[in-house]
Amino acid sequence: MPLARWAFNIRQPLLLENVEPLVTRLTDDDTHSSDSSSQRPPNIVPVSNLLNFLPKSEADSLLQLRLEDDMRRALVGRLMIHAFFTAHHNCQWENLVFDNTESTKPVLLSPEHLKSVSYNISHHGDWVILVGNTDLSCDSPVRLGVDVMDFQEQVSGESFESFSACFQHQFTPNEITFMVKASSPESSSPDCASVDAQLKRFYRLWCLKESIVKALDININSDFDLKSIEFTIQDEEETEK
Repeated sequence: MPLARWAFNIRQPLLLENVEPLVTRLTDDDTHSSDSSSQRPPNIVPVSNLLNFLPKSEADSLLQLRLEDDMRRALVGRLMIHAFFTAHHNCQWENLVFDNTESTKPVLLSPEHLKSVSYNISHHGDWVILVGNTDLSCDSPVRLGVDVMDFQEQVSGESFESFSACFQHQFTPNEITFMVKASSPESSSPDCASVDAQLKRFYRLWCLKESIVKALDININSDFDLKSIEFTIQDEEETEK
């Protein structure tokens, strides 16, 4: 299945070179102070300008977010959704209409013929990611889910057992064994557990499970039994990227 898979790090500046192919005629803020401490590097697009490229209802909802990082994540996510439909489904940016529901993503209301396109977004920490089906000719219905988490956000010195205790009922015995037996790549002993390696495996499994939940459009806080899904991972990913 042909898919679009995009990722954006909110710590990088919103540079014209990043967004110009997707959003045209962006201009920098003309209200710069001459004070060097208040000046932005050249070609950075102010968040206020980017809000102008969303419908007023979407922009207003983003302005309700108090923390700047929350706004940046939500803003980039919205721009990615609009850009996905524009780039892959030949839809004019201004013709896209979305409605916020209790679903796990904004629901496309118009254009009507694109309402069946499956896509999903997720954001956490520094990252916003999107996955979307780029092929409308697929005969069978497609459900896509995606999830991202920042595994570096831990309490210093906390053991893996302490961290994962409240999640034990959401993993199968095989998945728990897979996490607990994680060893550091630098370790010569396969039985030498590494907290970092354990946490990476935990987050990988958690993101996989939440991706399924999002694909099924189920609230993570519902009665859905995450133990009914078991993942067997055969290889270690390059988690440094």
